[in-house]
Amino acid sequence: MSKFSTRFLVMSVLFTVCLITSNFFVPRLWQVGHTGFQLSGAVLLFPVSYILNDCLTEVYGYRKSRLVIWLAFALSAFVAVMSQIVCSLPAPAEEASIPVAEHFNSLFAMVPRTTIASLLAFICGSTVNAWIMSRMKVINKGKFFGLRAILSSIGGELIDSLIFFPFVF
Repeated sequence: MSKFSTRFLVMSVLFTVCLITSNFFVPRLWQVGHTGFQLSGAVLLFPVSYILNDCLTEVYGYRKSRLVIWLAFALSAFVAVMSQIVCSLPAPAEEASIPVAEHFNSLFAMVPRTTIASLLAFICGSTVNAWIMSRMKVINKGKFFGLRAILSSIGGELIDSLIFFPFVF
C-alpha cells in the first residue's frame, strides 16, 4: 500500500472511530471546574473528528472527505443497530448475571437516539465544515490552513450543535 493511501486509510479510520465512540460518551456528563456548567463526554472526541475532516479535505479534496463522512455514517449506523440487537438478547437466568445485563443495557440504551441525532447533525456539520474548508482553500489559494481549519470547524460544529443538542437533551 502506498504512503498516500496508508495515510488516507489511517485518517479515515481515526475519523470513524472518533465519530462512533463519541456516541457512546454522550450520556456521560462532567462538570467544568466549580462553575456548575456540564458538558458531555463526547466533547473530548468530537473536535478531533472535525480536525481530521479538515485534514482529509485539505489533502485529499472535498469528494474524498465526503466519501469518508458517508462511510463513517454507515458504520456508525451499523454499530447502533448491533448495540440494540445485543441489548435485546435475554440475560442468563443466573441471578448474578441480571444486574450486569441491566447495567449494560442502561449504558447502551441511549446509543440509537444519540446515533441518529449525531449522524444527522454530523452529516450536516461535516458537510458544511468540508465545504467551507474547500471554498476557503480556493479563495486563499491554498494558504492559511490554520485559519481555514478554525473557521470551517466553527461553522461545522455550530450547525452540528444546533441539530444535535435539541434532539438528545
